[in-house]
Amino acid sequence: MIEDPDRVCGVLLADGTQVRSLVVLSNATPYRTFMEFVPKNVLPDDFLHAIKSSDYSSATTKINLAVSKLPQFHCCKLGNPDAGPQHMGDHSHWF
Repeated sequence: MIEDPDRVCGVLLADGTQVRSLVVLSNATPYRTFMEFVPKNVLPDDFLHAIKSSDYSSATTKINLAVSKLPQFHCCKLGNPDAGPQHMGDHSHWF
């Protein structure tokens, strides 16, 4: 990660290319992001402790996104009567 004194301002790619941005997102786990990519001296100790204590024993991932309209997937047309949420229970821990 490329840093200014107060914040991350980009990333350095493996080939040496610098990509600067106002916002930097990570698709790595919080543990990898904050323990391997972000310098330890910029994060509060209680935050680092919370990251180190995270339970990664579940293989489930849930991401909530706000979108302006329903996504259009080529494999699943909205007119398909079988299309829809695949909820099987009342609680996500059942999955």
